[in-house]
Amino acid sequence: FLQCLETYTNREWRDTKGRTPARYTFATLVDPHEELPPSEISSLRYWARIAEKMGVEIEPITKKDLAKLANYDALFIRETTSISNHTYR
Repeated sequence: FLQCLETYTNREWRDTKGRTPARYTFATLVDPHEELPPSEISSLRYWARIAEKMGVEIEPITKKDLAKLANYDALFIRETTSISNHTYR
């Protein structure tokens, strides 16, 4: 009995398949300190979960990450825009 129990409990419990790489990577421009953001954090998390099921990786970025913008396939702006700020550059 002990031999069977040990064999059963030592097997791998999880599926060993690796995570498939995302087909696309979207950057989401957000300002975490904005008082009235255009989207709530919970909405963005929900959107990221749905996108992941479709093979799209969502990465939140801020103003300081704009230099890395060329690394992404798309940009989703979820920050209040104005002609006089960085969202129009």
